[in-house]
Formats: sequence, structure tokens, C-alpha cells
Amino acid sequence: MIGVVMVDVETKTSGALLLGTTIKCCCTRRLVSSFPDWGMSLLEFLKKETEAGLQRECCNALSALFNRLHEVIEIQGVRRDGSTLASKAASIATAILNSPDSPNLLPAIALIRSVLLALPASCRHQMTNIELALATIVSGKAPKAGEGTTGRAPPTLKLRLEAAGALAQLPRAVGDAECWSKLARRVLCSVHDCMEVLLIGLDDAGLAARCTDVLLPTVDTQAFEPLLPALAAEAKAATSGGPPPNRLRPYLDTLLALLAVVEGMMVGSYPVPVPLPSQAVLLAAMRMLSADVASALAVTTESGKSLPALRGKALPPSQAMLLELHTLTPELHRVAWALVGLVFRSCAARSTLVPLHGTATKLLRLHLRRMQARGMSALAACGPLERQALYAAAEAVIQSSGIGVARPLAPEVLGAAMVEIYGVAPAQSGVKGGGTRGAAEPSKKKAKMSSGALPTQDANAMAVGLASEGGGDVELMTQAAAMSMLRSVVTVAGAMLPGEKHYQPR
Repeated sequence: MIGVVMVDVETKTSGALLLGTTIKCCCTRRLVSSFPDWGMSLLEFLKKETEAGLQRECCNALSALFNRLHEVIEIQGVRRDGSTLASKAASIATAILNSPDSPNLLPAIALIRSVLLALPASCRHQMTNIELALATIVSGKAPKAGEGTTGRAPPTLKLRLEAAGALAQLPRAVGDAECWSKLARRVLCSVHDCMEVLLIGLDDAGLAARCTDVLLPTVDTQAFEPLLPALAAEAKAATSGGPPPNRLRPYLDTLLALLAVVEGMMVGSYPVPVPLPSQAVLLAAMRMLSADVASALAVTTESGKSLPALRGKALPPSQAMLLELHTLTPELHRVAWALVGLVFRSCAARSTLVPLHGTATKLLRLHLRRMQARGMSALAACGPLERQALYAAAEAVIQSSGIGVARPLAPEVLGAAMVEIYGVAPAQSGVKGGGTRGAAEPSKKKAKMSSGALPTQDANAMAVGLASEGGGDVELMTQAAAMSMLRSVVTVAGAMLPGEKHYQPR
């Protein structure tokens, strides 16, 4: 039946779809005995045919094939027969990615990912070509259109994130720690190049220099060329007094794609143990959080004057650029806190994170204390998704670091959680700084509350109002994240906290 379908030109697409369904549903014995013929038939049509629907179905069927082979790779003969198919499939998929007018980029990326999952060594001799094709998509640039072709539109963020996931798996083709570390350094170099343009000089200059010192080696600098050389050239121009970019949103999308590569490398499986760049990733997150856009915007708004030229800039940023960066700041901060949590969740050898405990504690204490001091205004200034990321990062750091971090962070965690849940800081609710009892003794009458009790009625009314406006679910999830952060402190260091810290007014 398969042979008849493949001969009939009008039903090739249907045949590829049927074959893909057969690959997904057949038994293991049938798969092992037939996959070489199935794979060669699909590769032949994928190479010769240019019809978009047939290409898409062939890529999907081959992806299903290699995903199934990954499960039975240890059966005798599967690795040998599958390696040839995998090498040819990766080569054809790379050609599709480099095509200026191909609409099947997502299926081609999925095919490369399935090959790198099942038989990564078959891509060893094609690493450079695959990396270049994927990096072009991650950068947001479309391939140059040839003569007589219209070219394709710049890739969407979804496509760039898929390419980032495939790029994170690429070191599996070699399978050693050096290849993994080299790619991680190159990606992080491009991350800082992107921030050099995106943050328009508002970040901490000393922190930026420290990030560069951590990433760049003292010798053989050419071995760590950034992943995106064009972005490095833009960053160099930005720090040398070049003109500012027209829009900042494309650079944030590029930053998100690059950080997706970092995340995929840190959480994905790898054949050998690798040293995670924990310090470099934490410093990158701190650099994102160091840009004080609100203060710069307030100066230009109140005085009506532009800012002076910032670090490495020939011209000061315009108010329109500051406004755009201000609108992007919540998403930037959310990603930064996700990076902090990623560092402390993904490291298996927690002893290697001990040198970072002090830095992470200071960073979290600063932002939690700022939220506690600002009270309700902090909830208005900081969006719920950003606060969720902050609480999740604090929880990850506390659970990973233990009592040495949980105990000094306990007052700030309690204060931020009370602001989040009740809208009132401890000092305003009758609980003095540090959680001691500062209010008058509660009345013995059950129906009467003391003046120092928390305004739970007002908090409940506020929650009902938010729910009626459609934002109640997000706010409740944020409060749940605050409670989870508070629970981590109690779980890790509850027995070591002084008695007054246990007091929770009702």
C-alpha cells in the first residue's frame, strides 16, 4: 500500500501523512524491521519535491520516526541504520531553514531537534551549518532573497524560541563539556551585546564591566566569538557613540530568544557533567534589574529637559525611547527573576552555589525591602507577573541555599508577603519591624477587633473587586506565590527563627 501511494503523484501528501500515522502507531517490532525503507522514501520525496504541504508532512513523519527510534536506540542495528537517515535528514532540514521562501521552518526545526535527541552524533560534521541556520533565525533576520524570489518575512518570536530550543541541543552532537561550555559563553556574550543596545546606557557600568570580565577568557579570545556577530557590531557601535536604534522591542525579542537558549542548555539533558555558568547567568540577571528607567523618565518629564549623554552614547536617549523601554521593563524584570530562579534550580552540585549565596541574598533583600517600604504603591508600580517571578525566585534561592539564606531573608519575606496579601506592611499593621507585637492587646470580645488587626475585610473586598474586573485570577495566583515563598522560609528555617517572628496577626 505504501508503495502504491508513493508512486501516485496526486496522493503523495496523503501518503506521507498516512506513513507518519503508521510510524506513530505501529508496534516496536514493525518499526525496527521497516524504518530504513520508510525513512529513505520520506527523505527522497523531501529532497526532490518543493510543494509546501508535502514537505511539511514529510518533516512531521521523519520527526515522529526519530522520536520513536530514540526509545529503541539500544536494539541491535537501530543505531547503525538510523545514523545514515539522521545525517541526511539534518542536511535537508538545514537546507530548508536556509531557503529564503520556505514556509516550513517549524517542521524543519522539529526534525533537527528529533535528530539531535535520537542520534546526535550524526550531526557532528554539520554543526557549523546547523548552528548558522538556527542562529540566523534566533537573531530575527530573514535569509537574503535570491534573484526571482520574494523572500520571507522576519521570523516570529515563537519560531525564534523553537530555534533556540534546537540550538540548545546542538552540543549533544559532540557530547563533551568543552563544546557545551563554549556555546554557553558565546550565547551569554550575545546576551550582553543585546543588553548594551536595549538598556541604552541606563544599567550599572561597573556591573556591565564585571559581566564582561567573567565571560571573556584571558587567552584565545577568538575561540569565544559571540553567537551573533552582527549584534556584537551593533553593540560596539552603540558604545562608541553611534546613533541609537529606532525601536527597542526587536532587541527584547532577541534577548528572550537568547535566554531561551541558555535555559534549554541548563535544564536539558547532556551525556556528560558540565560546569554551569551560574555566576555569569546571575550577573546577567542583575544587569537587567539595574537599569533605573523610571527615575530617568521622571527627570525628563518633570524638568522638561533631556538627560545628559549616558555611558558610551554620543546622544542622550529621547523621551520616546525612554517611554518604550519603560513599557518593556516589566517583561525584562520578569525574565531576570526567572533567570535567578533558574540558576538555583538547575544546579545539581549545590555546593558550587555557595559563593553566590551572598550576592543572591543582597539582591532579593533589596527588592523585597523596597516592596515592603512602598506598601500598596509597590503593587501598582510592579505588575502581578513580575511579582510572581520575584517570589518564585526567592523561593528557589531559599530552598536551594538552606538556612544560611532563609534566616536573614525572613523579615523581608514576611513584609513583602503581608503587603501582597493584605496591602499593608508589618509596621503599618501593628507589627513592628521584624515581626514583634507592637499593637495593643486584642479585646476579649469576639465581635470586636483591635486597632492593630489586619484589614482582612478591606483585603477581601479588594480581591472581589479585582475578580469582577477580570484580574482576580492573576492577583490570586500572585498571592499564592507569596504564600509559597513564605512557606519555604518556614520549612527551611522555621525552627531557627526567634519566637516573635512566628506571630501572625489574625
